[in-house]
Amino acid sequence: KGKQIYTDYVKKRQLKRKRNQAKKVGSAPPSSCSDHQSSDRENIKEGSWRNEQYWSLPDNVRKAIDGAKMKKKHSDFYYRLRILNDKIHIFTSIFYSKVPNYQMLWYNSQ
Repeated sequence: KGKQIYTDYVKKRQLKRKRNQAKKVGSAPPSSCSDHQSSDRENIKEGSWRNEQYWSLPDNVRKAIDGAKMKKKHSDFYYRLRILNDKIHIFTSIFYSKVPNYQMLWYNSQ
């Protein structure tokens, strides 16, 4: 059991070193990068689409990619709301169809 804990610790340390090295490599902004700040590059998360290949692209291409990602995010949100609205409509129609008669009369009177 002690060996397993030690190997887990070693793996975590190696992963942390790799992340720190990746941050050091990506922290210096290129001279052509005028629109984006260096803090954007320092906050690169693992698995993010803003990786080194992204930062090597020209400014206009990066702006187009950012715009497309923002539109995709907004359309995904819109479609989730639409699906939620449909589910609410289905729930209310089922709920009001299963209401007992005495309660339905009370709903209609109000």
